[in-house]
Amino acid sequence: MTKIEIINYILEVLKITIPAVASVSVVMLGRYFEKQKEIELRIREKKITIYEKFVMDTLNFLLKSQQYSKSKQEKLQNDLVKTFEEFHKNILFWGSDSIIKSYNNYRFKLGSTDAKMEDFEDLIFAFRKDVGHKNKNLCKYDVLKMLLKVDEFDEKGKPKQSTLINNNPDLEMINKEGK
Repeated sequence: MTKIEIINYILEVLKITIPAVASVSVVMLGRYFEKQKEIELRIREKKITIYEKFVMDTLNFLLKSQQYSKSKQEKLQNDLVKTFEEFHKNILFWGSDSIIKSYNNYRFKLGSTDAKMEDFEDLIFAFRKDVGHKNKNLCKYDVLKMLLKVDEFDEKGKPKQSTLINNNPDLEMINKEGK
């Protein structure tokens, strides 16, 4: 065989193998990305379930505990402790880095005297972002407006009363009037 025949032979082989390799590569890459999206979807679904339970249990405590008797408040508080313990366990495995940081910020603020409902709102924004929402058209108090009563906000959209969770003078006044 001459050099030209060898080169022609190699070119003919390449004409057959290059498209075959390219086709197989495209199919394999497609399956890989499909599998990745499926895994991300499963993780997102798990996160939504975890975040939703935490938010609902925490809201139940924050919005109802001031209205109940001492014994019911203690039960709600015990339930909240269980919620936090379960949430700790779950976010160790399912929470993103930003969620763990946001949750720790919320948790440490919750124990302070200046903890506010806005801290809870910030955590909800972090949850929403973690499951794929952009939050770009949401502003401060937009989530709180869903949680609190409409008449608790002024015309500018800010809460009329203090949103302090601990040592809230407005809640203490309500408790005194209710007793």
